[in-house]
Amino acid sequence: MAKTERPKGSGLLYTDELAAEICRRIGEGESLRSACTAEGAKPSTFVGWCNDRPDVAEQYTRARNTGRALRFEQLREIASQEPERDSNGKIDPGWVQWKKLHIDTEKWSLSKEEPKKYGDKLAIGGAEDLPAMKVDATISPSEAYKKMLGG
Repeated sequence: MAKTERPKGSGLLYTDELAAEICRRIGEGESLRSACTAEGAKPSTFVGWCNDRPDVAEQYTRARNTGRALRFEQLREIASQEPERDSNGKIDPGWVQWKKLHIDTEKWSLSKEEPKKYGDKLAIGGAEDLPAMKVDATISPSEAYKKMLGG
């Protein structure tokens, strides 16, 4: 698509500067929807730019990775915040639950967006860093049964 073409139905012309600003916002941890809205673009328009322009798609991918890393780092900051207390100095249980929900939601979201890096790992065998289990059956099942019985 040429720089002067208007994407179908978007009402917004593509510029390198606009795409870069949306990616900058995403790299700072904003969602695609939030970054596009702040810049007056529709998320579908930006996705169209990514589909039409490999350079924008690559920039967007880098921004998403950076944004996820930033969100991951923020989880530790959220968890270490001093809790809110009531007038008697007791920790507000509602605040604790809200923080827990916030952290759990971010953890879940990161695990779905990039499961290899942020997801729970369950490896029984065959993962890249855990070779598959191998069975070397050098005796027949009947011989194994006899040995099991002590024979």
